Amino acid sequence: MTVFLSGRPLYVNKELNRSDAFVAAWLPGSEGGGVADVLFGKQQFQGRLSFSWPGSERQRVNRNDGQEALFPYGFALITADQDTIGELSEASIGADCN
Repeated sequence: MTVFLSGRPLYVNKELNRSDAFVAAWLPGSEGGGVADVLFGKQQFQGRLSFSWPGSERQRVNRNDGQEALFPYGFALITADQDTIGELSEASIGADCN
């Protein structure tokens, strides 16, 4: 299982491919106990993405740049879901990211 702590959605296809479970914990700060509660089964996962999640290095969140987001705005799973996303592309498009 991977627990991803960040302040925003980031391109993480390589990490997703190597994880059997992936949790975005969104910088829990003083609420780290809430993250532990769901990881250890005391509470159910809940919540929705407040941003789209990029599916490529160059994709910006919440932008219609002609690319589909890996996970769209409002996407959510609950504890009982067993969705899989398959193998994601890890191809780098180079340093032309502005």
